[in-house]
Amino acid sequence: GACNTGLEPLIRTDNPALRRDRLSWVSQNYIRDDTLSAANAILVGAQSQLELAQVWGGGEVASADGMRFVVPVRTVHAGPNPKYFGTGRGVTWYNLISDQFSGLNAITVPGTLRDSLVLLAVVLEQQTELQPTQIMTDTGAYSDVVFGLFRLLGYHFSPRLADVGGTRFWRT
Repeated sequence: GACNTGLEPLIRTDNPALRRDRLSWVSQNYIRDDTLSAANAILVGAQSQLELAQVWGGGEVASADGMRFVVPVRTVHAGPNPKYFGTGRGVTWYNLISDQFSGLNAITVPGTLRDSLVLLAVVLEQQTELQPTQIMTDTGAYSDVVFGLFRLLGYHFSPRLADVGGTRFWRT
């Protein structure tokens, strides 16, 4: 599975619900991208109705960022990124969080040089009832092309830039 452990640690022959065939069936029929996305949408919707979540925000603002992980085994799903992985390879877990502190969407991609390459996908493919209009990121997700595309799609793109030295500023 996603944790790279498989079903082995869970199997218990004395418990029908934890037999290999049952766990395998559950994994194949319930633990898929589409079912996880549907379950997440329900959870985000329920949380958005909580008074505390509404105090935090109205769901109009979201923040996107990536976390990088070294992958210690050879796999086509890992990519090079010397800055983060040295001579190894890794993946980036790129995630979109609402101002209500709910996870709107996340994708895992081979170690990327720039987060901007996956930012649009993570924003446009989220399937929750919250529809943020302002997207905040760090410098890694900024590019002039992404800035323009967000403007054309009706989003307010708000990158937090670490070094504004050679950065072009755009008025939208």
